[in-house]
Amino acid sequence: MAAKGSKGGGRSGGYASTEDALAVGVARIVHWMRGHQRAVILGVLVAIALAAGLIYYRDYRKNLTARAATQLEQLEAELAQSNAPASAVGRLRDFLNRFGGTPSADDARLLMARIQLDQGAPADAVKTLDPLSGRALDTPIGYAATRLRADAYAAAGDRDSAIGTLDDAARNARFPFQRNDASAELADLLVQAGRYDSAASIYRRLTQDSAASPEGTGVYAMRLGEVLALKTVGAPPPAGPPADTTGRDTRLPPGLGGPTVSPTLPVAPAGSAAARAGSTSNGRSGGS
Repeated sequence: MAAKGSKGGGRSGGYASTEDALAVGVARIVHWMRGHQRAVILGVLVAIALAAGLIYYRDYRKNLTARAATQLEQLEAELAQSNAPASAVGRLRDFLNRFGGTPSADDARLLMARIQLDQGAPADAVKTLDPLSGRALDTPIGYAATRLRADAYAAAGDRDSAIGTLDDAARNARFPFQRNDASAELADLLVQAGRYDSAASIYRRLTQDSAASPEGTGVYAMRLGEVLALKTVGAPPPAGPPADTTGRDTRLPPGLGGPTVSPTLPVAPAGSAAARAGSTSNGRSGGS
């Protein structure tokens, strides 16, 4: 029994020593704070100021983002009615100077680049799109910026850069219809570059894609036949892409698109070797 009492006394002694150490530590802290009251008060004030600043900045950013979205919507509506692209670029540049760090700035850059491209300034359009170059292709902004950059490269005569940009979109876009659209435009550029085999391979894959609409499949089959006809007769590459069957660039905001009809592939005279080759190729691709 004596041994048990001794063991229990050892434990209580340990608790007492721990409590004593805690009391000593608290006493030291209190003593230090009394000797450094000015530093303690200053530290508390700094912490309060930082917390208030963070709350203010968060509210400021929230309000700024909301104002930017509202003003961009109003600006888009005004630009759609004014039909003055020269002043539109200046107004969009002013918007970016004020709201450059908001999400709406990305949409403004897309709109500004499209207007610059329509004005015949593809180099300016590429420069406008530079801040969006790091956006992932599986995001709406990233995909739209990549497609628009490819258009700007093509308009500037830099076909290789346009092909590389579209190839990236065709491989890495998020949705099948986006990959198909990019692939079709890529094939058009490959035809213009005289790379008929590569273009035909893409068109052939698109005609067999279950995600494509029947109308789209028919268009791809027709273009496949045209490309095979050009290859058969050794025709030079066409000067421009096939005509857009929709007649409109759907990547633009409503009211700012306008017709975007492009030159078609050359049509071979009736009875020529190219015409016969195209007819035969269309028959084969339609049956695949």
